[in-house]
Amino acid sequence: MIRFLLVILFMLTGCASEQSSASLHPFEIQVDESDLPVMKQIAEYAPLNTQFNSVFTHQFDQLAVSVSNELTREKFEVTDWSSLSQKFSISTYGLPFYAGQTYQVSFSVSSTIADHVQVIFDDYSQPFYQQNFEITDQIQKVQVNYTHQGNNMDDSQMKLIFTKRSEVTSGEILLEDIRFECVSNYPYNIKVNQLGYLPESQKLAVFTYNSGDWFEVIHADTDEVVYRGQIVGRIQNPDTKEVNYTGDFSAVTAPGIYRIESQINGQSYEFEIAENLYDSLLQDTLKMITTQRCGMVLTDTIISGFEHEICHHGLARGYSSWQDVDVTGGWHDAGDYGRYTLTAVKTINDLLMSYLLYPESFSDQMGLPESNNGIADVLDEAEIGLNWLLKMQNEWGGFHTAAVTSQFAEFVLPEHDIQQMWILDDENTSTAAAAGTLALASYIFNNVDTQKAQNYLTCAIKAYDCAIDLRGQLDKKNPAEFNAGDYGNSSDTDEIYFAASMMYVLTHEEKYLNEISDYLNSSQAYFGLGYDDFSGYGTYMLMKDEQFKKTRLSSVVYNAMIDYAQNLVWDNRNDGYHLTINSYHWGANMNVANDAMMMLLIHDIEPSDDLWNCAFEQLSYLLGKNSLNFSFVSGYGTQFPKNIHHRIAQVNQSILKGALVGGPDATLVDNLPPAKQYWDDSSLYSTNEVAIYYNSPLVFVVSAFQ
Repeated sequence: MIRFLLVILFMLTGCASEQSSASLHPFEIQVDESDLPVMKQIAEYAPLNTQFNSVFTHQFDQLAVSVSNELTREKFEVTDWSSLSQKFSISTYGLPFYAGQTYQVSFSVSSTIADHVQVIFDDYSQPFYQQNFEITDQIQKVQVNYTHQGNNMDDSQMKLIFTKRSEVTSGEILLEDIRFECVSNYPYNIKVNQLGYLPESQKLAVFTYNSGDWFEVIHADTDEVVYRGQIVGRIQNPDTKEVNYTGDFSAVTAPGIYRIESQINGQSYEFEIAENLYDSLLQDTLKMITTQRCGMVLTDTIISGFEHEICHHGLARGYSSWQDVDVTGGWHDAGDYGRYTLTAVKTINDLLMSYLLYPESFSDQMGLPESNNGIADVLDEAEIGLNWLLKMQNEWGGFHTAAVTSQFAEFVLPEHDIQQMWILDDENTSTAAAAGTLALASYIFNNVDTQKAQNYLTCAIKAYDCAIDLRGQLDKKNPAEFNAGDYGNSSDTDEIYFAASMMYVLTHEEKYLNEISDYLNSSQAYFGLGYDDFSGYGTYMLMKDEQFKKTRLSSVVYNAMIDYAQNLVWDNRNDGYHLTINSYHWGANMNVANDAMMMLLIHDIEPSDDLWNCAFEQLSYLLGKNSLNFSFVSGYGTQFPKNIHHRIAQVNQSILKGALVGGPDATLVDNLPPAKQYWDDSSLYSTNEVAIYYNSPLVFVVSAFQ
């Protein structure tokens, strides 16, 4: 377990315009070692679903038959087949036959008791194709090609019917390598991580019924079968209206380009296995946030097609005060040009956490602007948000909630959006969340730049005290004349908990511990990572703090954390695509990334291969292992978004590599499964908009696997 250095002494230096000579001293809690909290034993995570259910049905017609199976081979021992009228058949259903498409059935067969096998395609009532083949006791290849001329059929059946030799009553039938495939239009219906896998990572593919009993991993350059595996884990998936199965090919570790083919009618897109496979993805997911920078010139050396001149650099007007204020800088929040405190706070948190847990994943050579005295680029990017955040704090410590124009900008480059900029009034959720983020920044920057760390702390204390004074203040709706984004937040309790947690980690003062205790006694929300629930950041930092571990509160948090982790793993293993979210709405992909991030944070506290692998499966979902067979990260995978809702991208007709789109939104239509309601359409902002706070947890997750 990584042991963090605790910050125990800070001198207050003032928030931008204010100086103070006060200082903080650590509050030491005296603990009787015999009275330390007892942690609950970690229960086992949900078991993997490895149950095998063959898609083939055997009908023995009252024959005495014993069956022995290998992966691609079945042997049937018949002890008494006396009547010629008795039939022995093998069948599978759920097969498509579409007009004009050619289908091929192939298998190898031999028998000492049967003399013919009949291949039949039927619609469950009558055959629409059949062909008879003579068989002997010598193994032989049977192959049938059939071009369907009838109506499209989504669900049909294939049968192999064996007839016996007249003079024999006992013997065996050997059936090997039976396959069914559409050879005229081979479907890409096996779902994989389209970017690929690290050599030692878990590797899962998802199959939809009916894909057969087994699959093959094939080297793309040589067509060599390098691995065969069984298709297991039948799961009814209500979100996709599919029956899903899984194939595990983690045993394939050699670098190369591969594809997967299934026994019945399917293949995957090609994917790569390689070391350092996620380097460019990490670079581009972070660069996406850089391209959202406001109030500065961006050149094509960052990402070509997203350069722009200085924008939104005039003074903003206070909505209530009508005072002009400098709030230049920060990031454009999403596909428009608004800037919001809550989403900036989440983005900053995720970038800081990325550096805190995975500093080795970042370097000064990532290609981002101005590395600051050797500080890793991810901290440079976090500072863009932090510098803007400080400008959003008012004189009594509160934080304005947004810097926006009254109307969304037209689809123009940012320098051409010349509307009046307004700063909306302070809100307590924004104030408390900003207090927590500035305290987190102070914690991290104490080892990088102590002067900045002290300034962040001063501003954090001022904001925290303001949030406590205004506790319970409800967020305001945007003014009626404003048609801008409105990030509603129903309660300030989790933001205050986050801020109190960070202040306690920094100072160990009792008043912060009391605040934490009150929250833990009244709330079950300990693990949120969204712009409307910051509790997870506070929980993680508390559980890494050695002083907090000596309090009885730590057992409350620890046990809740283990329960939460178990639920995440259970959801992962009971979902057809190994996903943990249970609803699809505007920005659902952010929740996928947030869940992966929370798993990795818990893994850092209580290491678990299960959590690590489950987190990777969330990333794989975002990179194409989903029901749409579509990577939600622009520029990565075989199929990815090309028409994102983003003003610069649409004006310049450019691909913003590394941008995570919002994903399926179940509220759009009534006649599609929830997980399939996604379209690569720039007009659909609920599915295809990108945002800094979608990308920031993705930066964290990719940095873990980089």
